[in-house]
Amino acid sequence: MRRLRYGITTLAPVVLSAGSGDANMVGTFQHIPGGTALGATAARFLLQNGIDSRSACHDERFYNFFLKGSIRFGAAFIKLTDEDGETFVHFPTPWSIRREKRGDSIFDLLRTDDEDEEPEEQTKSAGGYCRLDESGISFAAVETGFSFHHARDPETGTSKKEQIFNYESIAPGQTFQGEIRGDSEMLKALADSCGNAWTGHIGRSKNSQYGKIRFQFIDKTPQPLPAPEISKGETPLTLVSDTIIYNDNGFSTTDRDSMERCLGLTIKKCFVRRGDVETFVSVRRMKTPSEACFKAGSCFLIETPDEEAISRLAGFQETGIGERTHEGYGQCVPGVQTETEPTEPKLKPPRIPRPDGPVPETAKSIIKTLIRDAVRKEVELEAMREMQEFDRCKSLSTSLIGRLGAMVRGADQAEFIKRVGDLRRIASDNLKKCRNRSQDLREFLLNKRVTAAAVLKNPQLSGLQGLCEEIGYEPENDADFETELYQTYFTAFFSAMRKTVKRSRGGDG
Repeated sequence: MRRLRYGITTLAPVVLSAGSGDANMVGTFQHIPGGTALGATAARFLLQNGIDSRSACHDERFYNFFLKGSIRFGAAFIKLTDEDGETFVHFPTPWSIRREKRGDSIFDLLRTDDEDEEPEEQTKSAGGYCRLDESGISFAAVETGFSFHHARDPETGTSKKEQIFNYESIAPGQTFQGEIRGDSEMLKALADSCGNAWTGHIGRSKNSQYGKIRFQFIDKTPQPLPAPEISKGETPLTLVSDTIIYNDNGFSTTDRDSMERCLGLTIKKCFVRRGDVETFVSVRRMKTPSEACFKAGSCFLIETPDEEAISRLAGFQETGIGERTHEGYGQCVPGVQTETEPTEPKLKPPRIPRPDGPVPETAKSIIKTLIRDAVRKEVELEAMREMQEFDRCKSLSTSLIGRLGAMVRGADQAEFIKRVGDLRRIASDNLKKCRNRSQDLREFLLNKRVTAAAVLKNPQLSGLQGLCEEIGYEPENDADFETELYQTYFTAFFSAMRKTVKRSRGGDG
């Protein structure tokens, strides 16, 4: 099997719909899914070869390239240039990699000994995207933006009163890299049929202001796949895309035993996130059935006692794991998580000359507003991430979740904690049944602290801390803002939880 690397550069904001937990917000993936790359290439093939989409399935080349499954379209991830001018692709950060909440140390819990499962320090998921190699770990963030829209009446063509929504989008000017795998001759025929580079559209609302991209094949000819890093004894396996596997009854599952059966290898330890995948096929104008999946970043420590196990694990890097691998699901890389405590290089930011004179008051007011907006957004994202860590939240009633949401509105931290503590026994027992890795939901609600100071310690927001110092703003001493952040966190938390519960029961969310 060979590969052709491709690059996608965003020329306009791109919306690749993902769940956001807010009915008025359309979120976006921060990478290019394999199915999106497949669709963009298929559209180019049809245009370049003058084939009508309604009869495309009868074209032998189209069938072999896009329907048969012998060519695998991998997802594309953010590609950045470091300070030495070298470019690197950054993949989803493994869920086992944790960062100190109040420090700079980074731990990979997949590589710790069983008796030393957790570090003494409190940690949180590193999240985002990263590059892991012998030099350590480097994190990367995808630049996104938000657009405000009015809902429109299709009959009159005018805006509907009081009906608004927001689009989160990948910002233009960013490049993502992925690869297409398959037989050498078929890959070459695909590239010849589509051309080396073209301009196209992907994602949502591509008929308006969104979705314009530049697609280019990076390799002129198909290249060999890189050799996997697999050690005898045990080897880490990291999923770099969502992975769908079926159990013995033919249903998608995120059960560890089913993953072991799929691999045919023993899993010694794992750190996984569970989710659902559901895609929209524009040519059919309908969604695919929802499937349970292991989320990208899930990782496993695999026993590789002999050459047969090593060979089998190497095969999964080549072919992928589970179902719909030709759409980019099931991508995995063995052997990248090698350090118990990966080191993060300290980069020196470029020095920008400081203008003379004090910061104008108008500028201070604008900067303060921007800082508060960025902190609010980060708090909302943290709430939705932490909500997803709770198992069995689907057993909670929507009325109880709605009541909790009402309790936090207009309340400060002390008042909300008192209200949770005063809940009747039945409600408290239901909260205790819902757990994350370390505590139940009731304990979480009583102990969760939301502060601007904690948010500003996020390395990706380091620039905001400097801005606060520049304008003399101390958000941690702004009592009203701290209360607002607390309410913002739990409003987003309960909204996302309520939507998840309704969706699981067949509601419209």
